[in-house]
Amino acid sequence: HGINTSRQKPKSVTYVSGTNRHLCLGPLRTSELVIERDLASGLFGMSLGVGYPASIVAQMLARREIATPGLLNPLLHVPDGRFLDELARRGIKVAETVSWD
Repeated sequence: HGINTSRQKPKSVTYVSGTNRHLCLGPLRTSELVIERDLASGLFGMSLGVGYPASIVAQMLARREIATPGLLNPLLHVPDGRFLDELARRGIKVAETVSWD
């Protein structure tokens, strides 16, 4: 019927960048994420960039790695080293630069 389904899906990459300055004028941190589309599942980078972090934090809460009750600030209450390790394990690359300007 003229439809070729054997073609591979095009690779797409999602780039996310953000900056954060901690209270008391601490260093300015710029984080950049590179998220590639999962060709096996068909999920786009943006879906992975939302779903994976939510899943990681939910698992941390279930394991009581985050034990503080109530409404939490991710920048203060989520163990960033462990969180970034889990993102990397799922193929999300994070590059961070720190400046004191």
